[in-house]
Order: sequence, then C-alpha cells, then structure tokens
Amino acid sequence: MTEAGPLDELLGHLKGLQNASNDERLNTPLVEQSRFLLRDTDVKPSHIVELAKLTLPLLRTSQDDLEPLVRFLSDAIEFVSFDDLRTSIPVEVVTEGLSSSVPAVQGLSLSYLKTAAQSPSGAASVANDDALVRGLIKVFLTSKSTDIGGTKALETILLLLSVDNPEEVTTVSNNGAVGQTSGQGLLWRRIFHDESIYGLFFQFTSDQDPSHDLSRSDITTAQARLLDFISGIAKMRWDAIHDSTRPYIQTSSSSQSRGNARERSLLRYATLTMVDRTDPLMTNILVNFLTTLLQLKSPAGCSGISSIPTTSSPSLEFLVASGLHQRALDYYLRSEELDKFELQFLAGAQIRYLCAYTDLYPEHFMQEPDLPRRIIKLLEQNLHISGARWAHGLAPVQDLNVLAHLPVSALVGASRSTENPVLLLPTNPANADALEILGKVFHGPSANTSVIEEGLVAGSEPFSRGSQAASARVLFYQYHDKHPEFWSNVAAAMNVLAMPRAASAAIALVRSIVTADWARLPDHTPNSSGPLSLLTEQGISELCGGNVSGTGMAEVLNAGESAVQSLLMPVKTVGGDAEAARLAWRIGREKYDVLVLMSDLMKKGVGKNEVPKQLWQNIAGGIQERIRLDVGGAYTTQTNLVSTLGG
Repeated sequence: MTEAGPLDELLGHLKGLQNASNDERLNTPLVEQSRFLLRDTDVKPSHIVELAKLTLPLLRTSQDDLEPLVRFLSDAIEFVSFDDLRTSIPVEVVTEGLSSSVPAVQGLSLSYLKTAAQSPSGAASVANDDALVRGLIKVFLTSKSTDIGGTKALETILLLLSVDNPEEVTTVSNNGAVGQTSGQGLLWRRIFHDESIYGLFFQFTSDQDPSHDLSRSDITTAQARLLDFISGIAKMRWDAIHDSTRPYIQTSSSSQSRGNARERSLLRYATLTMVDRTDPLMTNILVNFLTTLLQLKSPAGCSGISSIPTTSSPSLEFLVASGLHQRALDYYLRSEELDKFELQFLAGAQIRYLCAYTDLYPEHFMQEPDLPRRIIKLLEQNLHISGARWAHGLAPVQDLNVLAHLPVSALVGASRSTENPVLLLPTNPANADALEILGKVFHGPSANTSVIEEGLVAGSEPFSRGSQAASARVLFYQYHDKHPEFWSNVAAAMNVLAMPRAASAAIALVRSIVTADWARLPDHTPNSSGPLSLLTEQGISELCGGNVSGTGMAEVLNAGESAVQSLLMPVKTVGGDAEAARLAWRIGREKYDVLVLMSDLMKKGVGKNEVPKQLWQNIAGGIQERIRLDVGGAYTTQTNLVSTLGG
C-alpha cells in the first residue's frame, strides 16, 4: 500500500471532533485500521505531526475514551524525527502530558521524548528544559502504571542518557549524510547535578519525606524502579552512581532515613539506607539487584583499571567494602537462622547471588579465607539424603544449583579434607537434577563442543584452562572409582520413559562426557600449591586400576559400552498412547543427535589412539547404521551389541 488513505480519513475525522457543536464520537475502528496499516503504509511525517496536533486538544476536552488514538500516535511517532515534532508541538504540552493521571497520555509524551534519543542533539534539547526532565523522572518513579513507569519511562531515560554519553559514539543521519558523533553530557549533568531533579530519587523513595503523599506501596514501587535505574546507569557510567554528585541531598536524605546513616552516593543510599530490611519482599528485590550489580563487570572487563584487582571488579569491590557481599552470602551460609517465612522469599535470590559470584569470580572465591570449605561442608550436609528422596524428586535443588556453579578446582580440593559433595550425587535412583549437575561438572571449562583439543596438560596456574580441564577429568575418575556402576546406571536411565526428564538428563550426561574438555595431569608432581598439586597422571591411573582415558570420547567408547548400546537401541513404547509415543520420539531424537555428534568426532579421530582398533571400527559401523535408519527407524541388527563391541 503506497497511499496514506486511512490517515487522510482519520485527519478529517479528528478535525470534525474539534467542533464543540458536533456530537460525533471517536471512530475507534478507523483508528485501529490506521494503526494496523501503519507499517505497511508510506507514512508522511507531516501526517503524524498533524494528527498529534489535532489529538492534544482532545485529550483535555473529549469525553470519549481516547486510549486507542493515543496508542496509535505512540506507534506512529516512531516515523517522525524529533526536530519535526518539537517545531510543531510545544514542549509545555509534553510536560503537561507527563503529569497526566491517564497512563496512555503519559505514554504519548514518553513516545515524543523517545524520539529525542535519535541523536545527541535531541538529548541535549531535552536537557535544556528542567521542567521536562523533572516530569520525566517523576513519572518514572510515581506512575501507577507498571508499563509506563517501570518499563517505558525507564527505557526512555536510559536511551536518552546513552545517546548523551560523551564516552559513546552515535551514528546519525542528516539530510542523507551519515556520520558519527558523541553526546554532550548535558542530560547527565541535569539529572545528576541539578538538585531539584536529583533530589527526586531520594524524595519519592523515602518513607520519611513529608513532601509527598505516596502510600507505602507506591514508595516500594519507586524503590524497585530506582534499583532498575541504577543497574542501567552502572552499565554506562559507574562513577555516576558510585561517586557523590550532590552530597547535600544525599546526606540530608540519609539523615532522615532509618539508622541516620550519612551516605555519599546514590548507590550507597539505595543499597544501605533506602530499603527496609524487615520487608522480605524488598529485601528479595535488593538481593536480586546486588546479583545484577555483580554481573555488570566481570574480571575480564576490568584489566585496564589499575586500582581493581584482576580477580575482582568495581561492583564486587563496592559490595565487599560495604558489607553487602558478606550479608548476601550469609543468607545461604546461615539460612538455618532465618525465619522460615523470610527464607521462602529469599531462597531463590540468595542462591542466584552466590552462583553469580562463584561463576564470575572463581579466583576471588577461592582466595576467601575459609569460605570454600564452609560452602562445601554445607553442601555435604544438605546433599547427604536418602535414596528415597532422590527417587521421588525431593532433592535439594537450591544446593545442587550452588554445587553446579562452584569452581571444579574447589571440588577437587574438597576430596582431601571432607567428603566431596559431587560423590554424593546418585545415578541410581535416576534423578534428573543430579544427572544434570554431573554432566556440567564432568564436562570441563570449554563451552565449544565441536572442537576438542587432545594432549592438553594441566599447568601450575590453578585457574588456567588446562588446570580446570584436568580438574574435571579428575572429578570424573574420583566419582567413577566410588561408583563403579556409573555407566550401567546411566545406560538404564536413558530408556525409562516413565521418567522422561531423567532419561533426557542421562543422554545429556553422555553428551557432556563425549565432548568433555579434559586435560591430563603431569607425570610428576607440579610445583604448585593448587588443588592438583599432589595429583599425578600415575596416581589417577592407579586409582582406577589403569583404566583411564585422556578424552571423554575415548572413555565412553572404552568403558561406557553399555551407554553406547543404549544410545543405539530404539526407544520402545507399549500400547498406542499418543503421549508415550511423543516422549519416545523426543528421547529417540536426543539419542540420535548424540550419535551424530559422536560420528562427527570419530571422523576427526578424536580419542582414536586410545581405543582398540576393532572396537573403534565396530562402534563406528553401528553408529553409521543407526544414523542411516534415522530417528524413528528400528535397529534391526540382532547381534548382541555388547559382544560385538568386544569382538
């Protein structure tokens, strides 16, 4: 469609509505039709500007529900430049829209402001109007609509600040010419240095401030939105939330808040003063925020900051110095001291924080005095449960999640001082969560499953890829030594249709070992104080009676013949139940995918030097035959596969 027919008709309709003597009502179907055709129509910006100019007076006078029209304009404004809008629509009208009690009207003003994020000059224009910026921050913190305040206003603010950031480069188009420019920083100065605007963050989030009439629920909402705002700002400019910009506002607000703490930055106010820690819901939101903060800057992104240790980050340094880090860890370490009701709210949040910490900062975690030992000891206690609980799916999932995110070097070291919690995970009874964790631990550090590097040897650095890969291999053989029935249990679990999740987890476990990123240990004891310092290749070989492989692929082919047999066998269903057939096909598909992966790796010769020639040929032939038959094909070879593999 190339003509804006519906828009012309809508323009005429809105002009008719301007006549006070006309009792015509808003033609909602026409509005919806125009909105539907918007993206398929060659829209002229002048049409949209004219529609906006006609709509704004109606917002003050019409008794009709204009929300469909406002939604249409909010979408249509995307097709208009900010320069076209600001020359036709007075900024006072936009400011008035932000203060409206109607969410749709607020949204229309936000759509207008969002167009300013098309270029640094647009953001600078917004920054020049303090009333407009004040209205934007206020609607963000106080709008009753979650979509408007918590989503659209926040998105608009962050977009404007991003394009106004002097450290960022923005691509702009001017009269067909494309170029690059940086922000002027005017909006940053307006928001973070104008007392009348910066003070709003403290005013509307404090339950001690008499200048507003917000309910307790409204204040809680504003606090949660402020935490989201800080998360977004921290990604762009850490100094803006970490350093003091208006000390008077911050110390004044803090002096009225609980504890009379005198904080020096927006971040310290929000995390140390603002939140009522007797409120479980807000405490949960705060811990989730701390997790987000922790994830903003991993150690790899801090190599250029000389004052920050290479094992840490600006966010982690703040969390440690403020005591928030230890407090977040204590929710897990001292969970038995928490009220059960409070623990229900905090359980998920505190686990996410701990997992993010151990995942992103493994060296920092391992260097903490006594912390790894305390966590592993707690895991040992919590995972020491009966087989019946594992069988009925009553495993402590939160603890398993923690275990999955611990550095493998910490788990290898645990075997010397206490019972390694990994060794407590069963393969019989088959528990999907336990099998998934075993797969993650045994796989090793690399996420690339298509490239397997053979001949890798652990070095003296405990957190090098080689050492982590060797640790994963050591853990596998330590586990196999304690659970010699490992492969037969995994093979059996793959075919239990009554437990489809466990079957899928068992198949995924085999896949993780096939593609494992493993490394050998040195033949002599390395000069290292790490977890592998007392382990040698000979020692691991003796532990397993000499039956060890250097690659996961070779391990599966040499020792896991029952698992290979299970992969080759089709999944059988009893009866004509459609759901059972669907599950059988899904599990068959998962098996088939692993076989295809094994075939590709065998063609590359992965592990070939460690597998007897005849066994390699037999398995390769069996896999090719099964692949030829596709997912649903019956495996017709009647020869017992185990004897074939041995033959």
